[in-house]
Amino acid sequence: MSLRLQTRKAAFCGLVLLSVISSCAKPATFATIDTSLAWPHVEPCPGSECRAQLQGAVGDIEAKRFEQADQKLSIVLSCFRALMTDHEFTIYISVANAEELDRYRRDHRGDREVVWIDWGYREALQLKAFMLSAQREFDKALDLLRFQAKIAPYSAAPYTERGYILNAGLWRPQEGLKAYRHALTLAREFESSSAKEPVALRGIGFALIELGDLDQAESMFQASLEIDPGNELALSELSYIEHLRSSQR
Repeated sequence: MSLRLQTRKAAFCGLVLLSVISSCAKPATFATIDTSLAWPHVEPCPGSECRAQLQGAVGDIEAKRFEQADQKLSIVLSCFRALMTDHEFTIYISVANAEELDRYRRDHRGDREVVWIDWGYREALQLKAFMLSAQREFDKALDLLRFQAKIAPYSAAPYTERGYILNAGLWRPQEGLKAYRHALTLAREFESSSAKEPVALRGIGFALIELGDLDQAESMFQASLEIDPGNELALSELSYIEHLRSSQR
């Protein structure tokens, strides 16, 4: 990996909120981690009783108490797994609301019953993947994100986190671009993932810079600013694009 990319990677660690305190050389300033459990479109269902421990894990991560966070996440994941006992005749999915559940049932008609597991399961998997990424266990994190995407089929979050790992962690921008584009599709289609739209746009822009498509990258960052005005990362990347152009003249 080039020194230039390493430098931009450090600045880019704020791309995905759950990745803000991962493998940056110097931790960036970050806001409270958003687990989306308080969003109005996230309805409680079986497993919602596990949320208290999940919020505790978020607090530990924000304070960089990773060992304590990992212990709480293990309790949360065990709580959810205890609810999922019949994988032969049942499909368990973690969606945000009854509307998404109805859509899944319409789109996946079959012999197996579809059971709704609380959105907190998706969030716990996401935080666990973040923990693995922070420890640079990227292969394990990617495996967990693939499982999360299967459990939470309408969530953009596993794809933005996957894109982050592939872009900034492993420098595989073509694969990162694919992940971010899928995240963008989900974010635009499902209200429960709508907050990930500017994240996905910025991720696409970052990957396109690495792939040499400055014009398209610029349009992605500009589009992200229409949703998230004043975002420092997007503004910084636009300045970087101008720097690249001026150096090519």
